[in-house]
Amino acid sequence: MDSRRSIISWLGIPEAFGTVILSLALILTLAPYLAGTDFGIFKVPDLNAQYRKILKWLGPVSLLGAFLLFVPLLETATPPAVLSPLTPGYDFIAKASIAKWSNGSSQLSFPGNRDDSRGFVYFGSYEVLADDTVSPRFLEMHPEWTYHGFIEGKYGPFQIANDLKFHGQVGFLKTASGSDGVNFKIEYLPLSSIDRDRQILKEKHISFDPKNPKIQPLSDNSDNSVDLSLLNNSKGYIILSVHAGENSGRDHAVWVEARVTR
Repeated sequence: MDSRRSIISWLGIPEAFGTVILSLALILTLAPYLAGTDFGIFKVPDLNAQYRKILKWLGPVSLLGAFLLFVPLLETATPPAVLSPLTPGYDFIAKASIAKWSNGSSQLSFPGNRDDSRGFVYFGSYEVLADDTVSPRFLEMHPEWTYHGFIEGKYGPFQIANDLKFHGQVGFLKTASGSDGVNFKIEYLPLSSIDRDRQILKEKHISFDPKNPKIQPLSDNSDNSVDLSLLNNSKGYIILSVHAGENSGRDHAVWVEARVTR
């Protein structure tokens, strides 16, 4: 993708100096018609006919040239995106710090503040999960505290290897009692595309069930994996997200596993 720069910007000339040039060009343009006019703080020189004739063409040319200094005419190539390899062994939990986190309207930091009503992402360890087990590590993704709020992490861009699979284990912390459930989602966004071009690779709704609060695989196929072979040798982003229902105040959702295999 190319962007454009003005001549002023390309030459590194301060905009204030460019404004002075533009002002002088405007004065030259008006001078033939206002010769001898006194504005109090400035008086236009009383020019003879020969000078007025010259300025009638020199002034507009100067004004046009000064104006063009500010117009973005010069193309500057945007450096190509640096692609990271997405290969077997890639761990989205371990790489969470390099993802870009957002709730759709605000950029979020990593790690986030667990009291942040905008939503937060947090790398945790040895806390009690909803099924009373203790995970040595997990990625908590709490949606924004609003109706159908969400949080997402955008990883990449990647050069995606062939025949990959994604393994995800998802659920809740014990503190999520009272949650009305969330949707866990993994998506793909091709490089140089816009958000509406996202492709949902897998989405799963999980409710907080006190009678059966187990951690679950994101995919229910035979090996509990999401097939990424449709992305063979492609370039783009992988997006992990958690979407709330009507009430997100207790949505302490966690990814216990989020990794790539073959």
